[in-house]
Amino acid sequence: MKIKYLIVLICIILFLCGCNNNASIKPSYSNDKENGNSTPENNNMKINTTESIAKSNIHNKREEIQNRKDKKSSGLLFGLKRTTKNDHEPTEYETIWIAQDNENIIVRRGKGFLSVPYGEVFYKIQNSIYDNKKFSTEADDRSDSASIYNYEYKFHFIDTVAYPFEDKPNEVYYGDISWGDGEWPFRTTKDEVLFVGNKYILINKDYYETGGGTYRASWYSNSLYELKYLGKEYKKNTVDLNNFFDIDKEKLNNYKNDYNMDLNNDDELKGFITHKQGVSTKNPLVTRKNGHWVVALPLEETYTHGGNGSTHTIAKDFLEITDQVSNQLLCYDDLIIPFETIKKQIPEARDAVSSPNGSMLAVLVKDRINIYLYKAKTDQLKEPDYSIRISAEQSVVSNQWATNKYVETWDNTLKKYLTTDKIK
Repeated sequence: MKIKYLIVLICIILFLCGCNNNASIKPSYSNDKENGNSTPENNNMKINTTESIAKSNIHNKREEIQNRKDKKSSGLLFGLKRTTKNDHEPTEYETIWIAQDNENIIVRRGKGFLSVPYGEVFYKIQNSIYDNKKFSTEADDRSDSASIYNYEYKFHFIDTVAYPFEDKPNEVYYGDISWGDGEWPFRTTKDEVLFVGNKYILINKDYYETGGGTYRASWYSNSLYELKYLGKEYKKNTVDLNNFFDIDKEKLNNYKNDYNMDLNNDDELKGFITHKQGVSTKNPLVTRKNGHWVVALPLEETYTHGGNGSTHTIAKDFLEITDQVSNQLLCYDDLIIPFETIKKQIPEARDAVSSPNGSMLAVLVKDRINIYLYKAKTDQLKEPDYSIRISAEQSVVSNQWATNKYVETWDNTLKKYLTTDKIK
């Protein structure tokens, strides 16, 4: 009997122990709806979801870092000018370097010169001024504003020189210029840069001379040079701009028919004074129009006086002849957004350039350069990412681009010669 009781007792103990062990592996749950607790299956889903989110965040972070490394970047080396009206006052130049670093930009500026890459170095382009004058013994006025009748001679030449930043500018040799050299004693010339690429520079030069009497003469020229010839071998050779574009003969003939005419309406003076207007093919130039470089021909007005020999030729306007210009002259000159579209969205836009890889668009608006980063053709141009102050009178004469790894290379060099501008 005792043995039976003992066996029953042992079975009860073993049963109870088994229940306790099962409780540690699979706990019981109360009513899930009443207590808000998860069932074992839902709890596993929560754990798995959390792990998935963590893995997704890590993946997104890695993807963001990789995208940042792979993201395109650009650097714009802008050359601007402000034209001055006085023949004795040089044209004002400014270089602006805009370097992109993902969503940020660095802006560096240089006043009084232009800069472009040429070969393995950066060239500095600036005015060179020669001023030589002597007052006559009878001069009533010896001030800077004295009329020419107070001088024995007066020469004022504004030329353009170009040289690597590491070098010193070369002096322009004028020889022994003085009254008595067979030329007129009062002469001025003034250079103005019209265009600079990474090899060639186009310069407009205005000339004026007089002897102090009734004779006056003024004329101009547009000459294309390789940059190196504005350095040690100053302006020895010119390049024919006509070699870089094909002239539209039909358009040229139409221009001639529309604009070539005799402006002298006085029949009695026609044999003595000539006054004409005509389209010139001798002095073509490249200029900005609707966000691109185009070739234009000057519409000239010419006046000659048969009595005292005076002659005057001026370019009163410019007529576009073609927008097809050789890549040997120009660098990249396309827009990621057509200028017509830019103009519709920004009516005040007066010029625009964009990078070859499409990561930067710069729009000139009044007295600002507005910078837009990573814009697609269909994007709306609302508020710019950055805005850089300039003069409303400044216009583009050069736009050179560096992309991706070369942006840092250019910046490491240009920061030696340009001043960093704080941009918010």
